[in-house]
Order: sequence, then C-alpha cells, then structure tokens
Amino acid sequence: MPLANRLEKSVLNAAAAIALSVVLPLASPAQTTSGAIAGNVVDPSGAAVPNATLTLNNDTVLPSENPVNIPQFALFYALFVGEHYQYFGKRTLVEELYPTLVGLAGWCERHADETSLLYSLPNWNFVDWVKTEIDGANLETNALYYKVLQEMAVMAVDLGKAEDAEKWRVRAGRVRESIRRLHWNPQRELYVDSVIDGKQSPITTELSNGFALLFDIATREQAPKIVSRLADPKADIVRATPLYFYYALEGLIKAGAIDVALSQMHDRHEPMMRASDSPTVWEDWEPRKSQVHSGGVGPTWTLSKHVLGVYPVGPGFRKCRIEPQTGSLSWAKGVFPSVRGDIKVEWKKEGSRFVLDTALPAGLETELTLLRDIKKHLQLSHNGRSYAIPAGANSVPGLQLSGAKVAIKVIGGKHLLELVARTIRQ
Repeated sequence: MPLANRLEKSVLNAAAAIALSVVLPLASPAQTTSGAIAGNVVDPSGAAVPNATLTLNNDTVLPSENPVNIPQFALFYALFVGEHYQYFGKRTLVEELYPTLVGLAGWCERHADETSLLYSLPNWNFVDWVKTEIDGANLETNALYYKVLQEMAVMAVDLGKAEDAEKWRVRAGRVRESIRRLHWNPQRELYVDSVIDGKQSPITTELSNGFALLFDIATREQAPKIVSRLADPKADIVRATPLYFYYALEGLIKAGAIDVALSQMHDRHEPMMRASDSPTVWEDWEPRKSQVHSGGVGPTWTLSKHVLGVYPVGPGFRKCRIEPQTGSLSWAKGVFPSVRGDIKVEWKKEGSRFVLDTALPAGLETELTLLRDIKKHLQLSHNGRSYAIPAGANSVPGLQLSGAKVAIKVIGGKHLLELVARTIRQ
C-alpha cells in the first residue's frame, strides 16, 4: 500500500495522523528513514502553517520557539508505534524508533508538574475541533501520555530493557493515579476535561471519558457510570467529532457496552451514508466542512476488530483470538488482512443458534471464542465433531470454559463452529 508506506516514513501529515491507527495495522510495513517525526499542520482557519515541523529525538524535542507544534500529535504517533508493533511485530522498527520515544518521554517528564501530569504545554495544544479545556492538566493529553508509557514498557521488555520497562510502568502508574484523584467528578459521574490550579474544569467531553474507559483509567466502579452518561443523548457532555469518535466507541466496547457503541455508530453515520450513492466520511457530523476526511474512518477499524472479533495475541500475530462481539446484530462477514495472511470471518445468529465460519492462514494458532448462556445445556459442533456442554459446567474435554464463554484452540485452515441449545429429556 503506497499510502501506508508514505505514512510510515519520517514525514507525517497531521490530518492523516488521526487515521494512522486504522491504516498502519492493515498496511504492508515499510522501513523508516529517520528517527525524527515531522508533522505538517493547519491553523483553525484551514490554512497551511509554514515550517510546522515536529521533530523528536534525544537532543531536540518539540522546540518551544515554534508555536505551531502539536504535542498531542506526538503522543498519538507514539501510541500508533505501539499498536503497529502489536499487529506487525517488527522488532527492527521498534529498535529504530525506541530512542525517539525515549526522547518524547523525556520531554514530557520535563513538562510535568508535581503530580506527574503534563501541565499547560507550550506550542499549539489541540485534540479535537470541539469546545474543550486544553489548559492546565488536560485529561486527553495525559491519558495519551499514560498509554504511551504503558506501550513503551511493553516494547522495552521485548527489547531486553528491563530497567526501562520498570521506569515506564512506575511513571505510568503515577500518571493514572493523579488522573483518577484529580479529574473524577463524583457528582457528574464523569471525568472532567482539565484541572487548572487545583480546580476542575466545568467541561466534560466524550473523548476524555472514552479514553478513560479504553485505557483502563476508569475504575470498575466508575466505568458503568461513565457508560450510562455517554449513552444518554441529553447528558451535559461535549460530543466528539467524527475525527475522534472512534475512541469513544472503543471505550464503550472495552466497558462491555457493544450495543451502545453500535447504536451510536449507526445513528451518527447514517446521514453520511444516505447523503449520496457514493457515501463518504465527513470531518463533521454536518456537511459544513470537508466531506471526504481520512480522520473519520476509525469506526471501520472498530468493525474489523470487534464485530468480526479478530485480535492479535502477541506482537505480529504470534497467535490469534477470534471472539466476535455481536451485540444486536444478526450477522457479519469480512476479511481481516493480518501480517500472517488474510483471516476470513463470517458469523450469524438464528434464534438460539450461532454459527461461526472462519478460514485462517496456515500455521496460525487461534482460539475461537463464543459467548454461552451458562444456565443452558448447549452443544458445540466443530467441523462435524460435537461437544456437549452441560449447564453450569466448568470444564469439558477439548474445550475451554470461562464464565460466559466457550473456546476451542485450532491451528490454521477452515473451521466451522455451531453452538446451539439442547434439550435434556428427563
């Protein structure tokens, strides 16, 4: 994919950065040419800003004399490096970019306050084209910072840098603890967008709280409260534009609210899909800005990951897990182009019957996982072989049972699973 190859080079267009999380996992990997990351940016009027380069290395990181650098985009890029590693497992790429990420982490540490949070960063601070509070300890910025530190810890372990990994984990823990302590508003049951001079901003955004769910910043007690507020169309919360709605969807799905996510995806994108015979993805929910914008394609990645249910297990799809999240949908089919080869998935629901049909690349160890009603007697058929699953069972030879899930391990090839309720005659 020529586009993806260009995006993996050292020059990065800021608008395309929003879509990198979709493009990179699906693209053929290319070698980078430099440890520097640059970003061409535009000002709020849409005009190009000259000389707007964002350079990251161990010596010069986000020079303050250039007011148009966007620190948040540097954090997004670092996040995408970690995600790319999970999907491609390119250790050489990680080795090449790791010093750049260390430089970014060092710049962030120098701009953190006594709570370990990034505070009123220099340059142009920007996340989404909505009313937000970007000053002070901004949650979107610090959530990205927290997740980047987590990803760096994973990469450091794989690179044999145990001391680095522990350093990133400790720093990430301090950032998360501060966010939980300072940004959670128990009365509104949401995370506020920023904390300035110790006072919470009155603004709450969909993106901030989507990040809180997606990155496990929200506690188990907080998560269902956030889901309830995000699901309420009347809630006093600033909704994300199509450019960042993806993260709200991912957060909802992470919290187990697949039906809420799919319903919001449908309702918000339906006007785009009905606007013409050749629908496009818009920059805004109304057709007043660009009507063809790469930044809004994130939900297609959500469908591939979660509705088809294809997940890497280990960097570069060392193994795979297929676990469709069906919600209220009755069927889905598609192809996931992994680095190991195409993964074909088709599933359908017919009453109490669920059928999963998949074709895997040769040699790919995969766990096929389906939801089950633990109160019912079930029968699972795999390529003609049947397994009886009694109600409440904790184990069945040849299968893995865990709560409301049943899984079977396979290696490559074609696999047809059928799960049905069975009647026990007295």
